[in-house]
Amino acid sequence: MKRVANLFSRFAKRANTTGAAQREFDKLCALRSINGEPWPHSMLYALLDHCSRRTSVRLLVLDRTTLNYNHAQTMLIGFDPDTRELLIDAPTNINLHALVDARDASSEVILQLQVEQGYLNITCSITDLSLQKGRQAYVTLTANQHAVTSNRRFYPRVSFSHPSQPIVKVSPDGKPALQFKLMDISRQGAKLMFQGRDIRKDITGASDKKTSTILHTEFIFNDHFTLPLRCELVQAKYLRTPGCHNQVRVKFYRPDPTAQAQLDELIGLLSMDEQFAA
Repeated sequence: MKRVANLFSRFAKRANTTGAAQREFDKLCALRSINGEPWPHSMLYALLDHCSRRTSVRLLVLDRTTLNYNHAQTMLIGFDPDTRELLIDAPTNINLHALVDARDASSEVILQLQVEQGYLNITCSITDLSLQKGRQAYVTLTANQHAVTSNRRFYPRVSFSHPSQPIVKVSPDGKPALQFKLMDISRQGAKLMFQGRDIRKDITGASDKKTSTILHTEFIFNDHFTLPLRCELVQAKYLRTPGCHNQVRVKFYRPDPTAQAQLDELIGLLSMDEQFAA
């Protein structure tokens, strides 16, 4: 607790610079930071701007069971480029046990700030938690890497256009497989399209809204590479224009490490090709 209090005092002093933001910014630009390299001016300015204006930032925490990211809004209280540390409020809509798990497993979390160029994503390690029931809780992060993306997705998404869309076979429990076309895919999920009749009931079956619908899918990218994945149904829509078709969104459900590694490698390769970049 003493360490957190000292950090808070130092961060708050550094952050409360609304009236002298430019002078503070000029000082910060000379400091060392990530991997011994100076933080870009744009990154320092974004951090200082969010601290001084008390605007919200987005925290993404990996769920190690589903391998999907849970996200929450929080506040950036301050930062110290000398130690690469950032202090944030503990978000209220993420289970604090998830933060403890991330710290104990040395899993990275992502702090996302909106900037003029898009979104500044800072991958961080949790180095300290100040969690007290009934009191304000704080999280100390250590910045590891950073990147700017044009949208809120931290990981790339690739899109496919007709006629190069891969086939996805979806097998609802106890029913014949349906053949979809793959519209886009990321490491977390995909959007599929089925031309023709309304097949929403075929997918959801007898599942009630309180129960997740798990689908067995087979992503067929070509004759030599097929990736079987279990998916959780997120959304199913039936549209009549420009022709009757179904759009289905799924997120991948507990993929095994081998399948996840293959998927990440595939998306990484395709995202470097402008034809597929989303």
